[in-house]
Amino acid sequence: IKTNTNGCSDSAATGINVVVNLLPAPSFTTAPTPVCLNSTGNVYTTQNGMTNYSWSILGGTITSGGTTTDNSATVTWTSAGSQSISVNYTDGNGCTATSATSQSVTVTGLPSAPTGSSLQSFCDSATVVDLTAAGTAIQWYAASSGGSPLALSTSLVNGNKKILMLLHKN
Repeated sequence: IKTNTNGCSDSAATGINVVVNLLPAPSFTTAPTPVCLNSTGNVYTTQNGMTNYSWSILGGTITSGGTTTDNSATVTWTSAGSQSISVNYTDGNGCTATSATSQSVTVTGLPSAPTGSSLQSFCDSATVVDLTAAGTAIQWYAASSGGSPLALSTSLVNGNKKILMLLHKN
């Protein structure tokens, strides 16, 4: 009802519909944790179909995605310890959450390299299980990168024909 300056009121009220939309609540649909320091390809996703995505990261670098039009961000974590990634967006009603949603990520540091003598001598028939080194969860490989760990029953070759590399697996 409207009243004018002379105090006269309109006898009929005009109705209007009001819609109050809830604020969105962004969440992570994929969020790997824990992850290893310097590991690549860690994909974090949130709801699809929104606009104005806003990504923020502490302790890493977004290597792909993570723009205002992406519902995912691929991260390389560059600092060990407790890190975080957060996201916010605008939903289909034009509403944006009052604060971004944050996901804690535990980034595990790399283990120390195991140690061992670079020359180990054996008599007769030795196998990988006979090799010695200091460290935990040690695996032996036939190449300095790539390949599969050698079975503990793998025979060592006489005359230094096979060089084995010592690697630590976390």
